[in-house]
Amino acid sequence: MPGRMAVAQGRTGTRWAVVTAVVLLVAACGPNDETGRGGAPVTTAPAASKGGPIGAASSEGSVSVTLSEFKITLPAASFTPGVKTLTITNAGKVPHELLVFRTDIEPTQFPRNGDGTVNEQASGMDRISTGTNIDPGGTEIRDVNLTDPGTYVFVCNLAGHFAAGMWTKVTVIAAPGGATSATTTATTAVSSTAPSSTAPSSTGPSTTAPGTAGPWANPTLPVNLSEFQVRLPAATVTTGVKTLQIANAGKVPHELLVFHTTIDPSHFPRNGDGTINEDAAGMDKVSDGANIDPGGSQLRTLDLSQAGTYVFLCNLAGHYSAGMYTTVTVVAPPAFADAAVPVELADFQVGLPSATLTTGVKSLDIANSGRVPHELLVFRTTIDPSAFPKNPDGTVNETAPGMNKVSDGDNIDPGAHQARTLDLSQAGTYVFLCNLPGHFAAGMSTVVKVVPPTASSDATVGVDLAEFQIHLASKVLTTGTKTLQITNSGKVPHELLVFRTDIAPTQFPRNADGSINESASGMNKISDGDNLDPGATQVRQLDLTAPGTYVFVCNLPGHFAAGMVTSVTVVAG
Repeated sequence: MPGRMAVAQGRTGTRWAVVTAVVLLVAACGPNDETGRGGAPVTTAPAASKGGPIGAASSEGSVSVTLSEFKITLPAASFTPGVKTLTITNAGKVPHELLVFRTDIEPTQFPRNGDGTVNEQASGMDRISTGTNIDPGGTEIRDVNLTDPGTYVFVCNLAGHFAAGMWTKVTVIAAPGGATSATTTATTAVSSTAPSSTAPSSTGPSTTAPGTAGPWANPTLPVNLSEFQVRLPAATVTTGVKTLQIANAGKVPHELLVFHTTIDPSHFPRNGDGTINEDAAGMDKVSDGANIDPGGSQLRTLDLSQAGTYVFLCNLAGHYSAGMYTTVTVVAPPAFADAAVPVELADFQVGLPSATLTTGVKSLDIANSGRVPHELLVFRTTIDPSAFPKNPDGTVNETAPGMNKVSDGDNIDPGAHQARTLDLSQAGTYVFLCNLPGHFAAGMSTVVKVVPPTASSDATVGVDLAEFQIHLASKVLTTGTKTLQITNSGKVPHELLVFRTDIAPTQFPRNADGSINESASGMNKISDGDNLDPGATQVRQLDLTAPGTYVFVCNLPGHFAAGMVTSVTVVAG
């Protein structure tokens, strides 16, 4: 394949050539410089306003280290001297490693190899700990000698990871007289959800990720607070109940308020001290919470079921006036047009990628992420679930009038998957539910609207590649030769392959390393090209003259397995 990155050998096995990032929360990684990771360097400092002081250095002998894309998270930014037992967990989707250096060199100045990885043997790079690659979900326990006060840098040096920001600094300081507590300064990485855009002026609003493709549909919504910005992964979010993962990456306490309002933020009513009058007419506050200290985080549920304009802001004294707010537009989600539809069963919920699907025959990939067995039934019905006919034991009467059951299957044990084909050729309302005793009554159902697809007839098709997604403005295209304008808006290289195939992506033939077997039977590859570096673009012609299903994929190691695939339906124009 032209430009395909090879897999390099790791210390004890395979080192992945490139990986992709998943939007997560605290201490994640941005561009590889201390000021470009979403703003100024994040340093601990004496708290201001309503917050308390920063705590002393951790004296714990056991230290938990969490690795994910692309961040390294520790429970503290400073430690007392001593030998520490690290329990290292890979919570990501691709392999990671942990190296520890004792060095006075700033990470932004680390000597590099030709492939961008850190030169671990360079002068001034004192590597004091290394280990094997850790697979997703894996754990490694290791002792590291931190008896000497100084600066230590924790790094993942698999290809592309350090460049994507996967490092954090830790300070080890003994107080005068040999005491083992100290307030220290440490630089860590801002959340990967923070865009690498220029910080707003002190009088302007905060920003959201400028290149994010399409509305943010994930039920988890990361929010990054710093001086003096509020950052979200997108300026447009789909309707629904969201779980806010709020991280304070700044130097002073912050808070997060959310208002549903039609008032322009520049005209918000103010109190005499310049803060917003939160109780004024037209200011519908839909979320509030406690102050968050520097380095702290907070989980909160936010009901965004109503479309409209919402303003996320910090109203601590002087913060809003300094520009610490951002406007978010909440819209109804677009119809999910993929032929492959993941369905998650949990205790006691049914989750789909969208509440609206396009018509067609779908391949369901049903996963039970709960702790007890579940099942999936699908009904096409005009009856509201609250009015479903019931049996004496409270389960749904599946054969009652008006209950048209279109899909059923075996129970699914915890952790198990089930593949099933579902015919949604007829538009209308469908209800997905679990009818095991007590499950429906506990709320385990969801309503899905099925609508005909709206095909785009544009001759130019924009394709956005990021970690781990491939986004097109429309998943239904009319026939014809298309000009693809492909952009890598992610942090690591990606590629774009296109297959014309009737095989569901979940059933794609795989190589031993988990990548797609591109030359297998039934895999008709119709487009390929060079890898795209972060920020790069590529223009390519694509022949879509034949109606059918096409699958757009990134097949660099680990990317397809992480979900970097999307299906496109081509219909006669």
